[in-house]
Amino acid sequence: MNMNRKIVARFLGGFLIAAAFLGPKVFAADPTDSVRTQTVKFEDLSVNTQAGAASLYRRIHQAAKQVCEQPGADGKDLKALQIQQACIVRAESRAVDNVHSGALSAYYQMTLGHSYPVSAQNNVN
Repeated sequence: MNMNRKIVARFLGGFLIAAAFLGPKVFAADPTDSVRTQTVKFEDLSVNTQAGAASLYRRIHQAAKQVCEQPGADGKDLKALQIQQACIVRAESRAVDNVHSGALSAYYQMTLGHSYPVSAQNNVN
């Protein structure tokens, strides 16, 4: 397998890490697929609380790091490190979206340092 195919396979693994967040068990991709996958269980967490969301995010982050691991990304190969980081962000984003938890989404946005403006309109005359 050439390097481009390996990169694509790892990106797909990252994307698929959260493809099936259905209920309290997460399984990414069909087990017969050749991409790397990671199962993240969270039935023991209350994901609609900040503590539960934080715990689930840590689990998702660890799974994404494992699935997206790139040879040479230990600081010596900048390209491999960039590929790994991009894969992790995409895998986490997809996983968080698939959980459908406002608390988890808010926690994830906070970890990224993103904030979204909130606008209000007062129609009092």
